Amino acid sequence: MKVGIIVPCHIKNNQQFTLLAKCLISLQKQIYSSKIVVGISFANNEEVLFFKEIVFPLFKNNVIFILQKTQTFQMIHIYHCLQKLQSCDLILFCDDDDYFIPNRVETFVKLKEENKDSKI
Repeated sequence: MKVGIIVPCHIKNNQQFTLLAKCLISLQKQIYSSKIVVGISFANNEEVLFFKEIVFPLFKNNVIFILQKTQTFQMIHIYHCLQKLQSCDLILFCDDDDYFIPNRVETFVKLKEENKDSKI
């Protein structure tokens, strides 16, 4: 089963990058592999530069980033991310300041497989 995870994110200050990094690390460490897509926007150019120089290089091989240089509503981020996950059978959401325990995706996959007609 193909699984995608959407992380909508708006960065207002550099401290938020620490939370985002913790979130992305938890998603990469999932027992069940997933495609991770982050819709991200920024409050100003300093955050854009910090992202491009520090954060992006750490995750560029395992995460798809969709950048908006100005503040974007969460639903717009989700819409853009969904376009990258159309081939997925199950799509999960994670806030940029949250993290997943290592078997969270696996748990949802098992629930979906046990209940194929469900709309989870």
